[in-house]
Amino acid sequence: MSCYFTIEKIYREELTVKDSKFISLLYPLSSKSEFKMILDSLWKEHPKARHICYAYILDQNDFHYYDDGEPNGTAGIKIYSALKIKNLSKCALFVVRYFGGTKLGTGPLARAYFDSSIKVISSANIVQKYVVKEIMLSLDYHLYQRIKNIIKDFSVYEPITNFTDKIELNVFVEPEKLEDFLKTMKDFNLNVIIKE
Repeated sequence: MSCYFTIEKIYREELTVKDSKFISLLYPLSSKSEFKMILDSLWKEHPKARHICYAYILDQNDFHYYDDGEPNGTAGIKIYSALKIKNLSKCALFVVRYFGGTKLGTGPLARAYFDSSIKVISSANIVQKYVVKEIMLSLDYHLYQRIKNIIKDFSVYEPITNFTDKIELNVFVEPEKLEDFLKTMKDFNLNVIIKE
């Protein structure tokens, strides 16, 4: 069964190193466009910040990190490393730096970015989620109990149920069980829509 670890709300922590303030912010993330909106809002909220460095991981093939003018390899990769150590996906970690007047040097600077990242991750409630496909079913009332019992074999989540003239179910099926699930539903002659 495919699963991943993520967060469900925003977390914020601060770290001060030689008068430089590092504000670390951990966000749940669903898309690159959402990431851009968060980054834009952080610059509006922190117009006097010297740098806003970051890393995000949507999944193992879709990730990015950025130093935002800090010496190469001292910020973005350290933030990304903190996310990887905790095996997080579908989240973004930003570190807003207010320069305190004292240059830290590359070693201490890299340590500050890593430490501030770990600090906010350590404060977060990390949850395990499952990779699923959402299927919409429409069925008659007399089939409801039978279908609901079958769903338990294919899904780790309770279906979302809407009662109208028919019963509409949103079912969350593990990808490796999708083909078998669709074959089973075909036997009942149901209206089935796979959501993208």
